[in-house]
Amino acid sequence: MPEILPYIKEKMKKTLRSAGFVIRRTKYIPYGVDLMEDVKSLSKLIGVNIEVIFDVGANIGHTSLSFRNNFAQAKIYAFEPHPETHKRLTSRLAYSDVDSFQIAFGTEPGHADFFAYPHDVLNSLVRSAKHSNKYKDQCDTIKVPVETIDNFCAAHSIYKIDLLKIDVEGAELDVLNGAKETLERGRVRFVYFEFNDICENFLSYGGSLIDVGEYLSKFGFRFVATYTDAVVLRDEFSVVANCLMARP
Repeated sequence: MPEILPYIKEKMKKTLRSAGFVIRRTKYIPYGVDLMEDVKSLSKLIGVNIEVIFDVGANIGHTSLSFRNNFAQAKIYAFEPHPETHKRLTSRLAYSDVDSFQIAFGTEPGHADFFAYPHDVLNSLVRSAKHSNKYKDQCDTIKVPVETIDNFCAAHSIYKIDLLKIDVEGAELDVLNGAKETLERGRVRFVYFEFNDICENFLSYGGSLIDVGEYLSKFGFRFVATYTDAVVLRDEFSVVANCLMARP
């Protein structure tokens, strides 16, 4: 029986490879492949526990549920300003022990125009965000409540954010500007944010890796890895990617 096990394992690997899967031991996966494994590894390396997670721009909760599956003991907060999308988010998170809030984060509290597109992952506080501006998609404009991360943390007695995920279609710096006090006090450990360009494109606002990276570096954050979700060729070559930065 033991002699046949290597044969079975190799046969299974070939079958999975032919279906498009890659088999690798978790400890040998390089940084930049699996966000959850990277955060687990780095948090262990620097000696911190992932206890509080913010999912800013949660949409219908795919990432929130992934956080829940990977960080079972963490307190997770999901934020989605669009009323209909927030209803779907709340329904999807009903039994997950994730708290959801129908607010956007920005530089100051109040209300702001929110641009809602047929493809809701493009929804943004920014009218000239990268993808929506480039493809000239039609949108509706609604008013949504805006809060700052600093104010929200104070109001909910949140002392720290171990993992801050931001996917807000070009408004990343606005979110981070509203968290300046929290960042200055060293109360954020990891930031994971979406970007579409290395440098800001003069035709659009936001979505720049360098701008967000330089802002975070002022607070002691260091680059860890990027993760490319998609490469889009629609009149122009562009990417949908994310970056992980950490304060060691």
